[in-house]
This record gives sequence, structure tokens and C-alpha cells, in this order.
Amino acid sequence: MEERELVGVMGVSRAWYCFARLEEVWEALVYERVKEDYQWKGSWFKTALWHKKMKNYQELEMNVPIYSDLLYYSWYYNQVDMTPWLGDNIKRESGLSYPNFLQNYEKSYTPVIFTDVVKQWPAFNLWTRANMTDKFLSIINGCTTAKAHHWTKWQNRFTHLEHFNKKKPFYAFKDPATGLPVQTSPSGFYTVPPYFPEDHFSVLGPERPDYAWLLVGCARSGSTWHQDPDMTSAWNGVLYGRKKFVLFPGDQLPPGVEKNGDNVIPPRTVIQWFVEYYDTLQKGEFYECVLHPGEMLFIPSGWWHTVLNVDETIAITQNYVSGTNLPIVFDYLKHENKLTFGKFEEKLKVHRPDLLAPLLAKTNSSQWEDFVSKEEEWFLSF
Repeated sequence: MEERELVGVMGVSRAWYCFARLEEVWEALVYERVKEDYQWKGSWFKTALWHKKMKNYQELEMNVPIYSDLLYYSWYYNQVDMTPWLGDNIKRESGLSYPNFLQNYEKSYTPVIFTDVVKQWPAFNLWTRANMTDKFLSIINGCTTAKAHHWTKWQNRFTHLEHFNKKKPFYAFKDPATGLPVQTSPSGFYTVPPYFPEDHFSVLGPERPDYAWLLVGCARSGSTWHQDPDMTSAWNGVLYGRKKFVLFPGDQLPPGVEKNGDNVIPPRTVIQWFVEYYDTLQKGEFYECVLHPGEMLFIPSGWWHTVLNVDETIAITQNYVSGTNLPIVFDYLKHENKLTFGKFEEKLKVHRPDLLAPLLAKTNSSQWEDFVSKEEEWFLSF
């Protein structure tokens, strides 16, 4: 339906007005017709009409009572008090040595919060809510046309972040290899923490899967339940705002998450999950925390987690493959991501044969054990 037609049907009845005026409808139209090169005009409704050259449309202020679960919950999820969800049971560490982290957390697949890493990054003081828009604009001058276009889109979003009611976070940029300002060099805005010196996916070079992101999200946005791609481990460092995490070990399906074959079906929005399922969690069966500015969370390989932005947030996250989770990642790739598996195996063969040999030996051993353990009767016919 065209924008003019939608405006027309708003006059049919109260129900038509309420549903045709729903912001989600006009947001979808903006992304369908204008993509991400839009000019924000205060609401999705006004933005859509402005791009349709309907700039002079005068909207009447209306207070129309109507009963609708859809409309009610859309409003309720953006008003519900998040305070009861802000529990915390993950240990915080400062000055932790790498051997202690390896032994007590990574090898035992236990989440932990580092309190003294993010605060040392230049980005912690530079990438604040107040100056991020200027940062975006200044970076455009040093970008290629494609990169400048990319940054313009996200600068546009930052100027109206407070108006967003997104159901998921949006990503301003990703992948340090693009040359955008998330860098892993010491001279960059942040450095990879000393707890994660190994990243065996680096042998893939430019063919490696996306692994580094700057996350920019408004309050009440977030990520629904998921495991990180290819069974990688991850770290997430918060520069601004607060992020709520709930985590389950990989062998425990979180409540409200359904599996249909190999597909995982989480609730439609992260807020919906917290409203419907958070109070059903049993003490001791899950991990949770509120990550504050300057803190970083380690997320073990294969762990289920969901993230809710308590405030407007800016964070940096990376996925990685260490010696600890390498066997898990290798096995997952072999069965679920054969294209990456083939490339990874070839690169390990060239650059790290010392790592590949035990992986192949374990794979061959597992295949033999599976073969001989099958309880089948063998018959010989002559």
C-alpha cells in the first residue's frame, strides 16, 4: 500500500486510524522505499511522508480509545519497569593474571567480568554519547566514497537515537579489516585484552567470518537468545550505558526458546522474553549480570546468552578461537559450516600444522568409535 493510501484509510474508522498510524508500519515503509539514506523528521510517520513529498500534511492530535493486545503490548514493552531484572551473580575480577584466567574461567567455561580493561582504552573516554556524532562526521573525511556513505547512514541514526524503539540493536560498523576506526593495533581506539592472545581464525586472513563489532543501541533494544557464530568464545566491553546479560551453558536450552530440528526459535523480542520468562528462572541454574561502563564480560564458547540494553549503549565485542575452544569450533565447522571448515583446515595445514594434527587425530578416533559402537548384527551370505 502506498503512503497516500495509508493516510487515506486512517480516516475510515478508529481501528483503521490506530493500526495505519502504527510507527512500525511507517518504519517498514522507510526501509523498503528509502533504505537507510533517509532524513529523520521526528517520527517514522513524518519521515516517510517527507520522502514522499507530502511535507505539508498536517496531522491532527487524536486520543482514540481502542482495545488491541497488539497495540497494548507494543506500548507496554516500552514502559515496563526493568529494575526487577537487574540481578547479578557473575564474579568480577581486577588484576587477574592470564594463567589464572585460563585455569579458572576459560578452561572451565565460566563467565567472568573484567573491571580494569576497558577503562584503559582511548575509546572509553572518546566514544561517549555526547561526541559520537562529531566523531562519525570527522571520520568521513578520511574514508573512501563507500565508507563515507556507510558512516553517513550511522551518523544519521545517531542524531535521533533517542527516538528509536528498535527491537534489536543496530551495528554501526564491523570488521577491523575495513579500515574503519575499530582497530586491534595499540595505536587504535582499543586493544584486544591480554586474556585473549590467541585467535586461530586469524589464519583465514580476509576470508575469516565477521568477528568484531561496535554495537550502538537504544534502551530496551537487545539481542534475543543465541550462541555465538561457529561456537566461538567472545568478549563484550561497554563504553557507555548498561547492558543486562543472562547466560546458560550450551547444553541447557533457556526457557522460552524452542528448537525445531536445527533451527532455534527464540521469543520475538528480548523485552518479551524478560516479561514472560525472567521470573520463572531458578536460582543457580543460570548466570546473569549488569555490565556497567568500563566493564567487560567473557562469554564462553557455546553458551546461550541474551542481551538487553538498560540504557543507550555503546560497546565493542569480538569473537575469537583459542586453544581451549579450538576443538569445539573445528568439530562444529566440520558438521555445520563445511565451506569455512575447508578453508580453515587448509590454512591450519599451512600455518599451524601443530594444531591441526591433534584435531584430525581426534576426528579419526571419534569416527572409529562411532563405527564400532553401533549395535548392529553382521551377516555373511555365501
